[in-house]
Amino acid sequence: MINNGRIKKLRERLLSKKPRINIERAKYYTESMKKTEGWPMIIRQAMALAHVLNNISVNILPDELIVGTLLSDPPGAILYPEGVGLSILPEIPGVKNRKLCPLDITDEDIRILKEEIAPYWMNKTLQAYGTSIMPRKTNELFWLASIFVLTEIAGISHVAINYPRLLKTGFKGILQFVSDKIKRFEETKDYMPEDIEKAQFYKAAKIAAEAIIKFGKRYATKAEELADRETNENRKEELLEIAKICKKVPENPPETFHEALQFVWLTQVALHQENYEQAISMGRVDQYLYPYYVKDVEKGILDRDKAVELVACFLIKANELVPLFNSLVMEYFAGQPINMSITLGGIDENGNDAVNELTYVFLDAAKLVKMRQPNIHVRIHKNTSPQFLKYISEYVKSGVNNIALFGDEVIIKALKRLKIPEEEARNYSTIGC
Repeated sequence: MINNGRIKKLRERLLSKKPRINIERAKYYTESMKKTEGWPMIIRQAMALAHVLNNISVNILPDELIVGTLLSDPPGAILYPEGVGLSILPEIPGVKNRKLCPLDITDEDIRILKEEIAPYWMNKTLQAYGTSIMPRKTNELFWLASIFVLTEIAGISHVAINYPRLLKTGFKGILQFVSDKIKRFEETKDYMPEDIEKAQFYKAAKIAAEAIIKFGKRYATKAEELADRETNENRKEELLEIAKICKKVPENPPETFHEALQFVWLTQVALHQENYEQAISMGRVDQYLYPYYVKDVEKGILDRDKAVELVACFLIKANELVPLFNSLVMEYFAGQPINMSITLGGIDENGNDAVNELTYVFLDAAKLVKMRQPNIHVRIHKNTSPQFLKYISEYVKSGVNNIALFGDEVIIKALKRLKIPEEEARNYSTIGC
């Protein structure tokens, strides 16, 4: 039976609070970058990510089954000073009371931002570089909001993660793979300049993999600490289960549906600490998570209602984060979307209908949650069943407005024109908005 009380409390906690600007990530990222001046940039970025994951607050909120907060006290906005995060500085004095999407911030955080973070980044950001080479007229149009604001100036993001591979190997597998590569490079006497770049990439990947493994274990420790103090026996059991899961993932491949969901979410958290918050998408969740769902149902350790509850807890997490937009950018992106998306339905690599029971589980959970994130992207094709089309029409009619439909035939045809093999084109997933 779904614990609607749990979902209601998790939902209302986020909806009832005014978002705040959180500078933890900016503080730790800047600390690391200051110490690694002159090092290869890819290594510096990996070390900065590791420093963030090793030091940001680790919180488990009441009633949660899927853990991993994107900031210390959600909901709120993460500051990415290396991108365009500092463009909020002129608005800081009035950001608490601005008409559109106000954000809280403490006086101490304002001081740290102005005295310790901003001075370091002022001439080092992508925005600063772009402005320095931008024609004067273009710059004027930009600040008059007369041209489109290219969000990628804040960072890359806009990516669908290869979760099928990650879930298969775990970050322990990634760590072993890159360690072998590094050893090979170290043993090579004759190498080309491009080999140095490859070696640096593998070293950076090693630093990042080690950091996210440690990050998961920080949550296991936190769950055990909370369990020791918990007086409610049911919650104590939940916390001990969370601890058990986070000791295992994302270091190792998950074996259960709950473990797989937790693996994906902790990875999403780490990705959002590495790169700014726009459109880091989770791909075809109903496809790569389906084997875990089926296995648990067949073993009798999971039923449909429990799966809906777990997915609802998972989807709620996507609403912890709002983007840190200044008033100019807000003209384009009112409503503060982060455009994290999931892709459901469609066809498989053989051209068969890929809708399964987990597709319905995710949609049921999204209807239960009724929140703006993540974007629910549903793939439709000529052989989509009437049953599923009716379900989707009822979903849209219900007023839940975070759903979009995509036509497989047109999109797959377009991808094939780009010389993408048909099997891969059929496996496309959507990104962001």
